[in-house]
Amino acid sequence: MLTPRMRRIAVAGTAPLGGLLVAASMPPWGWWPCAFLGLALWESSLRRASAATRWRRTAAFSIGWLAPSVAWMWQFSVPGYLAVLAMFATLQASITTAIPGAPSDRWRWLVLPASLTIAESIRFCFPFGGMPLASIAIGQVGGPLASLARIGGVVLVTFVVALVGTNLRRIAEHTFRRDLSISSRILRAAPSAMMVPALVGIGIVAPRATSAGRSVTLAIVQGGGPQGTRAVHSKPRVVLERALDESTKVDGPVDAVVWPENIVNVHHLGTSEALAEVTAAARRVGAPFIVGITEDGENARSQFRNAQIVVAPDGTVLDRYEKKRRVPFGEYMPMRSLLSAIGAPAGAVPRDAMPGTTPAVLETPVGTMGVAISWEIFFGGRVREAVRHGAGLVLNPTNNSSYRGTILQTQQLA
Repeated sequence: MLTPRMRRIAVAGTAPLGGLLVAASMPPWGWWPCAFLGLALWESSLRRASAATRWRRTAAFSIGWLAPSVAWMWQFSVPGYLAVLAMFATLQASITTAIPGAPSDRWRWLVLPASLTIAESIRFCFPFGGMPLASIAIGQVGGPLASLARIGGVVLVTFVVALVGTNLRRIAEHTFRRDLSISSRILRAAPSAMMVPALVGIGIVAPRATSAGRSVTLAIVQGGGPQGTRAVHSKPRVVLERALDESTKVDGPVDAVVWPENIVNVHHLGTSEALAEVTAAARRVGAPFIVGITEDGENARSQFRNAQIVVAPDGTVLDRYEKKRRVPFGEYMPMRSLLSAIGAPAGAVPRDAMPGTTPAVLETPVGTMGVAISWEIFFGGRVREAVRHGAGLVLNPTNNSSYRGTILQTQQLA
């Protein structure tokens, strides 16, 4: 038999195990039902626990969830990886600590999933403009609840998943009670037993996008190269030449050719040899090229711009969109002066990207296209802005050559 101490250890262990199951629901693993089981274990570990214990167990749950699902950050920035884990674990644990621990609390079924949703919503916008990594909703792309995003975005998906997962134990306990009638079992299980089907039904019948009755043929060009290649260790000319070589394989009529993020790296586009080479490629294909460029900013030593441009076959730059949502500690260094003053490696990001100011669209000869450059795809507002400005399709040009594995890439796709 288990001693009381062994039982406490076993219960405490369910929290990080629950976090690992939530991580397993994320791409690249994508076992979406695991999220519900993980949330159920987390809820079970909090029963009759003191506030301090709830804090520790929720922090352990959060670390179990995030540590594997943002492991790509380790190879990019070890301090940043550890800081993200600590920040999110502290946020979630602090919010959850305010929840009453007694299982008899009549609002527990609602307050617990609400706390997780609030924590997720905060990290979508804070700090540094938001860190929406490995969110609950990303893990549900292959599941039946993904349609809810059409009416409430990722926040609604998060809430409903949390509502189901944290109430599984309650539903199971009341479902199998023999001293209650069937109607009483349903009512006592949790209102979530009735709310979820109603919400899913609304998601299914919610308005969908409709075809405009016309099609666009795009040639998508990927130059290739080894994973784990950082920009500081590569030659910009090699990257451009690979894209140009692959573009020679475009055969047949196309409406546009799309290149990934920051393929062209120049001091000033208008006077660069690269623009002439892209123009020649566009002329050969007979279609505009939508190209990712990195260009010096107003102060070339400390600033740069990350943009997507449209180059016509005659060499005219038809439109330009500059990335608004920059990657903190990747494309710019927050609190650079403070970090430098305390001896932190602020120079790891030598220049800061200048945020763009224009709407997230590109005007092309074949119509308005939305564009969310790389990291921006995690922010629903960027795509929403594009659609409101008339975008008929959305591009997500990206460059993930810095990362090994497929964790970040598959979550970005999700």
